[in-house]
Parts: sequence; C-alpha cells; structure tokens
Amino acid sequence: TAGATAAPTTTAAPAFSSKSLISAGLYHSLVIDYGVAYAAGWNYYGQLGVGSTTAQSQFVSVMSAVQAVAAGVYHSLFLTQDGKVHAAGRNYNGELGDGTTSDRHT
Repeated sequence: TAGATAAPTTTAAPAFSSKSLISAGLYHSLVIDYGVAYAAGWNYYGQLGVGSTTAQSQFVSVMSAVQAVAAGVYHSLFLTQDGKVHAAGRNYNGELGDGTTSDRHT
C-alpha cells in the first residue's frame, strides 16, 4: 500500500555472555568475552588488530587474556591481564603510543 514502510531486518549476533564488555569506534566494534577480544567492522587502517586491513562482517577473535578494550575513531586499544597495552590502527598523530606515526595492524 502507498506510504507503507518495510519492517527492519535483523540478523543473529554471536552468542556472547551477559558479562561481555563492549566498545564501539566510528565503524568498528570490539567485544571481550571470557578474556578473549573479538572485533568486527571496517578495517582500513588495521584497527581491528587482526593482522590485515580486510573488513570483517562478523566478529573474529583478536587475542586472549584481555581485560579491557577501547575503540577510537580509527584505532583500538587492548589491555591484557598482565598489564600490557596493545594498539592497532591509524597512528597519524601517535595515538597508538608506540613512539611512531606508523599504522599497525596487530
């Protein structure tokens, strides 16, 4: 009928636990579930931390023993249980904190 709108479609999300921690960047998302970090979304600068710049339309495992994540606009930070910070993505202004301005994919 005229003026009718289509119902939105939904897709099943992965079955993460209710204790999962999440963070959303501009075009990517991070989840921690039982200490494992997962990432999905746009990955032009390697901000998913999976070792490439290929976008991921489903959550993929990034690393284990993670206690916190933070998603920036084009970068991500992963705090491991031993207190180390891993950073991935765009590093134009040194936002990865590694003393360089080179992008990192892991």
